[in-house]
Amino acid sequence: MAHYCDTVGIDLGTTRSCVAVWDGTQVHVIANESGDNTTPSWVCFPDKKQRRVGKAAERAGTKYASSVIYHSKRLIGNKYGEAVLQDAAKLRWPFKVVDQGDGGAAIQITVAGEPKVVSPEEAGAGVLSYLKKVAEEFIGRPVKKAVITVPAYFNDSQRQATRDAGRIAGLEVKRIINEPTAAALAFGVTEGDAAKDKKNLLVFDFGGGTLDVTIMEIEGGSMNFKVRATDGDTRLGGEDIDARLVEHFLGVFKTQTGVDLAGAKESDKKKKALNKLRQACAQLKVDLSRMTESDVCLDELFGDETLEAKMTREEFEGLIGDLLQRIKIPVLRALEKVHGSMKPGDIDQVLLVGGSSRIPKVQSILGSMFPERELARRINPDEAIAIGAAMDASHAYRMVDVVPRALGVATANHEDPNKQFATIIIPACSPIPEGGLSVTSSFGTSRDEQTGADIEICEGEERFFDDNTHLGEFELLGLPKRPRGEITIYVSMGIDQDGILTVTGSAEGTDIKQDISVRANKGRMSEEVIVRLQRENEEYEMTATKGE
Repeated sequence: MAHYCDTVGIDLGTTRSCVAVWDGTQVHVIANESGDNTTPSWVCFPDKKQRRVGKAAERAGTKYASSVIYHSKRLIGNKYGEAVLQDAAKLRWPFKVVDQGDGGAAIQITVAGEPKVVSPEEAGAGVLSYLKKVAEEFIGRPVKKAVITVPAYFNDSQRQATRDAGRIAGLEVKRIINEPTAAALAFGVTEGDAAKDKKNLLVFDFGGGTLDVTIMEIEGGSMNFKVRATDGDTRLGGEDIDARLVEHFLGVFKTQTGVDLAGAKESDKKKKALNKLRQACAQLKVDLSRMTESDVCLDELFGDETLEAKMTREEFEGLIGDLLQRIKIPVLRALEKVHGSMKPGDIDQVLLVGGSSRIPKVQSILGSMFPERELARRINPDEAIAIGAAMDASHAYRMVDVVPRALGVATANHEDPNKQFATIIIPACSPIPEGGLSVTSSFGTSRDEQTGADIEICEGEERFFDDNTHLGEFELLGLPKRPRGEITIYVSMGIDQDGILTVTGSAEGTDIKQDISVRANKGRMSEEVIVRLQRENEEYEMTATKGE
């Protein structure tokens, strides 16, 4: 009888999600009740007491077009602002993106004729709850712990929000790990040139919502991994390709019928038509990865009008050519980030992960960048990350990850006081050892008789503070009045293995000390809200119709 690990591995994806578990000798990817190993990351609220997830939510979207949520991972941990509004317009989501009141982005849908605001964490928790139940039915006992994966280039706020989603779903999140790191574990790349002491891997993770590139070093004949560098594009994925196809076929539909669906008045009818077109375009993308020609045929797409059109792979590649050229940029940046830099020829193997990596043109571009190197596709790209998360949960493998972006604080710019410098404390790609990483830097006061110091924290590599991502701030008060530079302020930054940041400030020769777990200053959920959403989630689980 199998002895299943008490912690499952979950890939909470933008478009599809997956759960797996280790049984002591191997990993089992757990099929849902329809027999599929992956589940659509969809949530639907047919009425005020029901929540449907997965395929059931996807199906319900044909009837409740204003009550469905998908792509919530694109919003999790993000602030409400221009970037998310641009995503909403480009991807033609059926829901509105709104400010949830604390500066964070939230989702507004319509349930039973009334507006309902759902946080991305709450939507993610719905998917996690469903996967938790799928795992429980397979294992035969309650599942309370999980390792959850995130894109390597997720920032601190996005990681915290993912952890909150797990808690709302009733899971103790044992660890947040980077998706490419999990994928490398899944591929089990211990074979190859046995004479080589070390092997350099490039994990190319092109999923539904993001692109991650991670360079890893594996010790010869072992499963000990060390991340050397990571880069990515958090706004480039398969859904962006789908959106490009949707725009194209909206134009074709208008030419064929004279009907401007894109410009039509907002209504459930329009949302249903756009959803039907989006799903057809997603399938066309898959078809053109296997065939050189395919078509879209949608009877009565809008009103009585039908869309019927063909597309060749060559036309498809031309339509998305600019998007695919963008995949080179994170690859080259990751190579440059390795200490001492790295050349393409130094990479021994390229691991392909994520459904979008199946696109032939993507593989062609990577093949030209890494000639005579294997593009490894031995594991289903849609399942590799969950498999790796389950392996990590087993504690059978040793892995050293890195800080994806530099972390620093604002410091004075005496030439232009309005443009503070960003002084880096933890450089990008710093290794995170098993017990976490801690770095302390010292700074002098910038003014005579200064009695307080604002510690402002940022993430990024830009020279000026405001050009980076602002993470949080706190103040040290009660400094003794001294001439400029005579009081030394120490700022310590700590990163745990989940990549989550804590910052402490203190003043030399005093008892003054202040710290911040950055989550408290970034519009993230309070404990009170998390507890309330946990209760609501339990109520939905008791009454909701399960998705297939």
